[in-house]
Amino acid sequence: MRYTIVLSLVFACVVPLVVPAPGYCRQDREPESRKLREDIQIVNLLNNLELSREQAQWVIARAKEVRRLRDSLQQKAVSSEAVLADSYAVIKKQVQAGRVVVDQDDARRFHKIKTELEGAFHQAQARTEEIAVEVEGCLEPYQLAALDAYRPCVIPVVSEGRIGQAGSSDGICRLLERAQRMPSVTFDRKKKELAAFVVEKLKIRRAVTRAEETSLQDKVLAALEEARSMDPADFEIRKAALADKLSEEVLPERRDISRRDKIKTFLLSSNVISLLEERYGRLT
Repeated sequence: MRYTIVLSLVFACVVPLVVPAPGYCRQDREPESRKLREDIQIVNLLNNLELSREQAQWVIARAKEVRRLRDSLQQKAVSSEAVLADSYAVIKKQVQAGRVVVDQDDARRFHKIKTELEGAFHQAQARTEEIAVEVEGCLEPYQLAALDAYRPCVIPVVSEGRIGQAGSSDGICRLLERAQRMPSVTFDRKKKELAAFVVEKLKIRRAVTRAEETSLQDKVLAALEEARSMDPADFEIRKAALADKLSEEVLPERRDISRRDKIKTFLLSSNVISLLEERYGRLT
């Protein structure tokens, strides 16, 4: 039973990772809220790509091919589960009996099943990568720029040419604005409280040691003081750069999704097929 459960978990996660779709390790009965969130993320991207009818037809055809690859891979995984679990059981019985060397025929059978599954995974992965390259090639330069700028989001935000979730420094920028507007007496009374607040929020995103906590608060205080030293006009010009600098010093590095992964996750998902067909009419 243990081996069957482990095998099921591996298939549930590996197949979508080889042939990506939103949500990655998706369940057959995923929550409706997750599907709607993924639909919104895809639509936000499509709104900025402004695909032509011909491009939409091209993407639908490739997304359907990826769906067939994923379905075929899942079927192979399910059909192989019983024989692989049986092979595990045979080997388990031998090692429990104290055998150091597993029977040669049983070992060959196990490696044959494993090799066939791995081969199917690698073939699907290679073809999916090829399809992602094809989709990338059908996009215009301005569409590739929009794709690179996109951050998966539900509520779209346009900031410095980037479409998607608000940047990590946006909250810090608002804090600097608040500090800059404060009367001197209020700022002197609240500045340590503001710095501590930032560090407490940071703890939600990453581990912070006690020694690091003091250093981080000092960096926040220095940024607040710098913002206070600027006149309002100068602050408006420099606040974004100051927020970005502080963000780099205190926030964990944010890893952007690569262009190819965005294509595989959003433009080659099963969700995109119905969304594009609804947008452009039934395309054949």
